[in-house]
Amino acid sequence: MPASQSRSTDTFPFFLPPAAQAGATLPSYYLNKQMHILLGGGVSWDRINSDLRAAFLLGYYLGNVRNGGHSQFMGNARNFYDGDPSRFLDWAMEAAERYEMPETLSIMRDVQAWMAKNPKEALLQKGFTPYVSPDLRLFDTALYEADTVDEETWLARVNTLPKTHAQAFLHMCSYDEGYVRFPAIVSEIEELRLLLAVSPVKIVSDDTFEAEVKAAVTADPVARVQRIAAQLTDLAQALPKPATCAALSLFAEGAHLPAAEFLRTGAAKTRRPERAGVLATTRGDHAYVVELGKDSLSVFEATGDPDAVLENGINFPSPPSGLVSRLFYFIDPKRRTERAFKRLARQKVVRRTRKLGKVANSVGEEIAALNRRFHLAEALALWLEQTPDNTAPVKWRLELAEPNNIHWRFEIGDIRLNVIASATNVQISTSGTTQVYQHEELHALRDSIEGTN
Repeated sequence: MPASQSRSTDTFPFFLPPAAQAGATLPSYYLNKQMHILLGGGVSWDRINSDLRAAFLLGYYLGNVRNGGHSQFMGNARNFYDGDPSRFLDWAMEAAERYEMPETLSIMRDVQAWMAKNPKEALLQKGFTPYVSPDLRLFDTALYEADTVDEETWLARVNTLPKTHAQAFLHMCSYDEGYVRFPAIVSEIEELRLLLAVSPVKIVSDDTFEAEVKAAVTADPVARVQRIAAQLTDLAQALPKPATCAALSLFAEGAHLPAAEFLRTGAAKTRRPERAGVLATTRGDHAYVVELGKDSLSVFEATGDPDAVLENGINFPSPPSGLVSRLFYFIDPKRRTERAFKRLARQKVVRRTRKLGKVANSVGEEIAALNRRFHLAEALALWLEQTPDNTAPVKWRLELAEPNNIHWRFEIGDIRLNVIASATNVQISTSGTTQVYQHEELHALRDSIEGTN
């Protein structure tokens, strides 16, 4: 390949085991694996060797079409490391042009034009009924027959590769006698030729291949910022919102539930409070949320779900069921005192909880503001960066909220975190180990991410 066509990054060489470089095994597998590690580690598309990117995405495009048509390609590309099908085609066409695949290239351009002309329909494509446009099936059929060659021409093309690589390729690839029906075979020949000429290459053992690529990604400061930015996006969805903080703020205070004799356990159910008058508290090991209605008060056991999905309803007693029982309940003079007492108790509890609800909403806004000022999310993101197998917290509990100190407990998988955020640092403790993140470090991290975005 001419030197003018070879483009690379100094940050990420092409990692290859000795056998792949020598030709005993084909390097395409290592290309795909390396690309997935780089992209999954926060490396952006524009920082990847453009030759490798083009070859990888041409294979991605052809593989998707072969499996489920252009509709599948569009659906998968949108979910593939923040991908865009049209942009992917731009890069894939660079490889198709270099590999001298004119018919495939023409189809790719037509598909790109169809997406530009039908943007709404393109967004609906997923590769399975009913999300498959009939228009795309024409492109699918055309691609299956594009750039086919007779067997003699194809073998001559294979034999232009180094002998060892050519033999490995012939051994691993199958084709119909007489001609090759799908352009992926042609692209694989030229991809192999390209990979043999890519520079720089770092030779690593097969056993350490994955670790070496991951180490390169981990050491890259730009990729690190991108990974943490993605973690912060997840945390924004997982951490308690101001309204939920309002309820959680009362957990630590307790004793705000109506008296037990005025409550009864209702049928287990799931509901999502729609009114603003919501507060919460704890009783022993149980957490409850109180929902204020216009003429009613309901209490539900909290699940800890960040979207405040509640279950196990508890409500004030309703009159006995049945017409006769109801009439008897309301006219029986012996129950008049009981009814009056319960009515006054309900009114008192509703007034009290409404007042507490207003206070809780105010406190919730303050806690949400302190979480940001104390860099709680950034500290959790840094902790998660050191433990990449973990995801964002799924359960949380507010232990203490003071003007300069917030104490949270989080559950991440099987790990329980004790998190104390203050005006100077954030301490995250688990299994007897404490990690301290200073505000200067966390503030610099936030500035770098906001500057990148």
